[in-house]
Amino acid sequence: MPKLQSLNALMLKQQEKFGLNNSKNFASAKSAETFLESVGMALRYWRTERLPMASLYQAAWGKIDTPPQKVKGEPGNSSLREEAQRRAIELTNYLLVTHQGIEVNVIADRISLVHRDLVPSLFVLVRHHRPVTDLSGVSLQARKVFHWMEQNNETTAGAVRKFLGVTVSDLNNDPAYKALAELQSLLLVDRGPFMMRKEGIPYLSKEGYPYHCFHLAHQDLVLASARLSLEEAARNFLSGYLRGAVFATDKKLLSLFGGFLTRIEQDVALEALLKQKKVSIEKMGRNNIVVFRK
Repeated sequence: MPKLQSLNALMLKQQEKFGLNNSKNFASAKSAETFLESVGMALRYWRTERLPMASLYQAAWGKIDTPPQKVKGEPGNSSLREEAQRRAIELTNYLLVTHQGIEVNVIADRISLVHRDLVPSLFVLVRHHRPVTDLSGVSLQARKVFHWMEQNNETTAGAVRKFLGVTVSDLNNDPAYKALAELQSLLLVDRGPFMMRKEGIPYLSKEGYPYHCFHLAHQDLVLASARLSLEEAARNFLSGYLRGAVFATDKKLLSLFGGFLTRIEQDVALEALLKQKKVSIEKMGRNNIVVFRK
């Protein structure tokens, strides 16, 4: 069992990797590229304690509070948070427009950006080498949206709403968002950069978030995925996450990636990484602690 001191050291190292004590990790285009490559994948918005993942908002804020709370006696704290959030949105858009980061919704059911080096592996794990336009298991409404998108190159939720002939008053029950989210969960579509408001709430785009067919927007990444086996993809993806997160329990890995990686696939991948001496695995109570080594 790892000593408490060793576990604390791993947690401190993880906080450092996640940029939770230095806002300079996500302050410029160059640092944004370096940061996402270093962590492999990151939540697009604020982090939560239950998810051991980096967060682009949090990295721009550079502090551990989740999300940052207003502190009494700090009248400028709110403006500092807004400045960090605006910077995070600008740099996230930069990562999306340069295709350094690809937005997905398959990790713990949260919106995340995955560095382009790991996307081919993720594509294999989600798609299992099915044809890029295979719509098996897709709802009828989402199928209609996908075929329509193939002809229109780029769309927004508002345009999809118009295509479907629906109006909504409750965005939580929006057929357009549901269809797009379903397609995104199968890596059939992805969401690109948007025009940020100069005033007001920065993440509420006036024109809407643009969506694209994944195989058309990222042809090079789809092509690269064809050269990977399922086993190799699992090793690559888990190794990429652990390199950025420093450590995780095997149960936490399953809660993060269980939507596209089975327990057996995970165990086989971890066993291979252990043999390659890329990770070490130690017992802690009922959990196995997986630590990245190289």
